Amino acid sequence: MTTVIVEIINKKALKILEGLEDASLIKLKNKNPMSAEKIRILKGIASALKEVDLHERGITKLQSAREFLNEI
Repeated sequence: MTTVIVEIINKKALKILEGLEDASLIKLKNKNPMSAEKIRILKGIASALKEVDLHERGITKLQSAREFLNEI
């Protein structure tokens, strides 16, 4: 068995995949779309990871914990 992760960008593609599932050609998992809150959280995490990557490459400088707390 092969596992493939696909990001579905429109409902037509989902309908095609559901048709394949009905024909017992594939098995779909997690058919529920993500909530707006979950999408927002995942985008925030991705943004933070990108900042860390840029810092590790020496492109940007991150704040220290003390600088962050002083802002609050």
